[in-house]
Amino acid sequence: MSAPLYARNFVRDIQTRGFKNLTEAEFIQLTTAVYSLLPQYYNNGKTCLNCSHRMPNGCKKCPDCFHRQVKKKPVVIEEKNENACDGACARDLTSERKIFLPCGHKFCVECMKERVDDNFITCCFCDSVRIPEDIRDELRDL
Repeated sequence: MSAPLYARNFVRDIQTRGFKNLTEAEFIQLTTAVYSLLPQYYNNGKTCLNCSHRMPNGCKKCPDCFHRQVKKKPVVIEEKNENACDGACARDLTSERKIFLPCGHKFCVECMKERVDDNFITCCFCDSVRIPEDIRDELRDL
């Protein structure tokens, strides 16, 4: 009976089926002693992800089953604007000129010019996709 969860289940089993060799007083004393050694349930705090045992918020492992409690990272869902620049500015390109690369990413003229002026020849997201030569020449002349 090394784990508290095992001990708790063992005592519950004894309580449900009873034990013929023990007197009622010894039976109550045994269950009381074992339950007093087990970790207590808390009304507040968090619930174990493995065995649903209630425990204080500061516990890193469940005192009942010793399962490590791992915080779940919140899921962030970003709404993507279909007309937004994929570059650093991320502004709306509805009424502006868009530069489409072969990989499908679109950029405003300022973001793409900045990329070309820094002597990059590939898309900032897809290193295998090159910026077409005619676009690079046109942006260098601006």
